[in-house]
Amino acid sequence: MSILFAGMKRDFLYPFTGTPATWVSPATGNGIDAIYCDGGVEMTEDEKFQRLNLQQTPVGVMWIKMNIWRAHPNSDSRLDGYWMTFKDAAGDSIARADSVDGKWRLEVYGDTTVTGPSIVQSASSNESDWTFKIDVTGSSITVGWYVLGSLMTEVTSTNTTANRGVCTVIDWDLEDVMFEAIWDGYFRLSELIITDGDEDCRLWRCAHLPTTTAGNYSTFDSGDYSIVDDNDDTTSANSSVVGQKLSWNLDSLNAGVVVTNKDIAAVVHVSSGVSTGAAPAVTPFIRTAGTDYLGTKGSVTNENTHTQVWALNPATSLAWTFSEINAGIEVGLQTATP
Repeated sequence: MSILFAGMKRDFLYPFTGTPATWVSPATGNGIDAIYCDGGVEMTEDEKFQRLNLQQTPVGVMWIKMNIWRAHPNSDSRLDGYWMTFKDAAGDSIARADSVDGKWRLEVYGDTTVTGPSIVQSASSNESDWTFKIDVTGSSITVGWYVLGSLMTEVTSTNTTANRGVCTVIDWDLEDVMFEAIWDGYFRLSELIITDGDEDCRLWRCAHLPTTTAGNYSTFDSGDYSIVDDNDDTTSANSSVVGQKLSWNLDSLNAGVVVTNKDIAAVVHVSSGVSTGAAPAVTPFIRTAGTDYLGTKGSVTNENTHTQVWALNPATSLAWTFSEINAGIEVGLQTATP
């Protein structure tokens, strides 16, 4: 596996303009599966820009999967505008998903702008999942849009002179979207998964395990486990000394999420934050079987989500099992030199 991102918390998204997206807890009929996720992000035309910056540069073909809840199964003819833009590290647009007269389509930006055919979403349910496959090479850009795992449209543009790079930025921009009032004009997003290396994640799910109790370490200057995962931007854990650690225990994994013979990966995020001290970097780690296993150091700045993936259990070098995930893994952060 090559996982660049997996999860969904409001603070994974940088509020490019306006207020942060609204955090929505699971409830019947709102598109967020409580077995997997303790909430999702709701975005409206009043919160036009939300951004995810990948800190790892994708290698090869990239897959982006998300659970989507729309205000209505099909929008009426007055829903127009862009919804999501994929960009390279230079800020140049690679592709966009947009709506024209209530029908969805892809636009790919290479040497020329190539617009794909309109696709009609299922009228049977507000809830769906969307997956985008993005293949950027030196000579072409090809983007496929999958709905409920099935390819709906694929669009290619040459890339010989535009020389767009791989996707490292996703904007949920809702640019100039016009909503009919009765459709309420919102989208809910949860269980976002991003892979590279042509790792097809269409059938994957993402279970978020919230913090429960303090772990083995609590040496930060201030703050504890209870505020590191609370979707509250006014609370924070702070450290001014290199080498300080903070760790916490996680809630158990619901047996309903387990699929026989499917992989389980442990993913740790260090997201957003503002660094003003002498050590604007942290190293995520997990603690299992009494041993700490350090990940890769990442900076802590605005517009930043640093993701660490343990595809294998570092204590055994084998695939994770359900019992190992539920056996008391600690997740932690250690301050590091820049």
